[in-house]
Amino acid sequence: MSIASRPAGGSSFPAAGGLLIGLAQLVSLLLRGNAVGVSAAYEDVGECVWWPFYSPESESESGSGDGSKRPSLKTSSIAFAVGIVIGSRALAVLTPGLLHLSGVPDVPMLQGVLGGFTMVLGARVAGGCTSGHGITGMSLLSISSFVTIGSALATGVLTASLVW
Repeated sequence: MSIASRPAGGSSFPAAGGLLIGLAQLVSLLLRGNAVGVSAAYEDVGECVWWPFYSPESESESGSGDGSKRPSLKTSSIAFAVGIVIGSRALAVLTPGLLHLSGVPDVPMLQGVLGGFTMVLGARVAGGCTSGHGITGMSLLSISSFVTIGSALATGVLTASLVW
């Protein structure tokens, strides 16, 4: 394949990315018994924040436990999310040329934070982010993931047809 006929990303094998993502999912399922995903980290961070204020009496009153101890903190999803941030930063430092993408606008800090918060809220309401539903959920034949991705695509088509 000549350089002139390569896809926009410059890769000669666009399916390689998909295969690598699928391989990462398979390795995660085999080694951890869990699919790769980050949206659970948001809930786990919230539990870490509220953990010191947890009252064993409130658990026994609700009938959901014996009230003898606090629930254990889940940190593996938080560690995974932090690893993504650290890995992204390391990649940016080691290969600064990747940061100079054309067409990427500068976003004000407040707008980025509000957009991120909205995305996190939507991910928790939907039971996972769109890419998680598309990559993990659909590969596991999850009906809710098929509904989520179908809804996202239909909304995108409808929005595009109304806007353009």
